[in-house]
Amino acid sequence: MLVVMGIVSLLLALSVPGLVSSYPSRKTAVYELKGFLESARSEAVTRKREVYVAFADKSFPGETGPYRAFASFAAMEGEKHGVIGNQVLEQISEWRSLPDGIAFVHGKEFETIDEAAFRTILDSPYRRIFETRVRGNHTETVEVELPFLLFSTNGRVLVPSFFDMDALHVGIAEGNFERNRNRVVFTAKRPAVSGPGEFPQTECIALEYYTGRSRVITD
Repeated sequence: MLVVMGIVSLLLALSVPGLVSSYPSRKTAVYELKGFLESARSEAVTRKREVYVAFADKSFPGETGPYRAFASFAAMEGEKHGVIGNQVLEQISEWRSLPDGIAFVHGKEFETIDEAAFRTILDSPYRRIFETRVRGNHTETVEVELPFLLFSTNGRVLVPSFFDMDALHVGIAEGNFERNRNRVVFTAKRPAVSGPGEFPQTECIALEYYTGRSRVITD
């Protein structure tokens, strides 16, 4: 009987992988990320310097960094020629990573009421160059263009801004980036609440534009 139960359990695990959720890791990740964003905002206010938080998308080098890595940078000086992207930056945090099996996602992965507009940092049209280090036979510095958010010296969010929304969202979900498919493959989904279809198991952080304060929104 024990052998039969073991075989049945194995078959169920193989046939419905989307039902296996890493719920504790997802919750831990969203609160750790919230703490990081609050720290970056505090750095901007304390240093009296604009602080950038860069988020890795599929252009980030390596196999484990895309859609998982993030870091903060402080502006060394004001804008050059009125272009924020020309500021010289000082990296003020190491590149960190979301836990295994957790990835940044676009707004389309969230279910909304009446198809309301919902976008995350990955949907921002703003990109700029950040430096990261790639380890191989030897470590080298690589420049990569990534989406970012920018805290002002008074703590508000300057970039990006979606005019039809009152907050900037940073979304994560259970999934892994697959380089050969060039996208995040979701490992846990749930049925849609208001219609047919499925959505990834997600979490979201909302940052108020005028204060830069963050709050966790549970999907």
